[in-house]
Amino acid sequence: MIKNNKIFGIIHYFDFIVIIIVLVLGFIGSSFFIKNDDFHMNIGNSNRNYSIEFMLSGVREPTYSNISIGDIFYVSETNKIIGEVKSIDIIDHKLLSVNNKSEIMETIHPAKKDLYIVIEGSGSVTGANITMGNKIIKIGNLMEIYNELIETTPVIYGIEEIKN
Repeated sequence: MIKNNKIFGIIHYFDFIVIIIVLVLGFIGSSFFIKNDDFHMNIGNSNRNYSIEFMLSGVREPTYSNISIGDIFYVSETNKIIGEVKSIDIIDHKLLSVNNKSEIMETIHPAKKDLYIVIEGSGSVTGANITMGNKIIKIGNLMEIYNELIETTPVIYGIEEIKN
């Protein structure tokens, strides 16, 4: 088998080691350039359906009139689908103000509304993280999302797993 420092009488040991190192570095290097979710599949991941409630506070009519039930929303950062709008609640935007007697009053802003959007979509769970649209979802975080007409940055107000 080993003749004159050659493997199978064909290739030198040093050449074989160099070829193996080049192949390993090429594989590692290609994994940095290929960013496809299907390529990096973890066996521990499990896909589930989630209902995410977003809150937009103090928005004007052009924002809430361009969101309707059935719209598909995408994550601006990754351009991946996060889900479909299932419900929309529009509530008067309340402000705290002080009157001339130094009393705190709650008033309603005439031109602004608070908007609560529920979006349902598929996400994966890895450890303590829920990922939708290649973005980690946590309550209280801001997320830039868009549909065909508008782009906005709501706060994630609630997360609920949809049981089938």
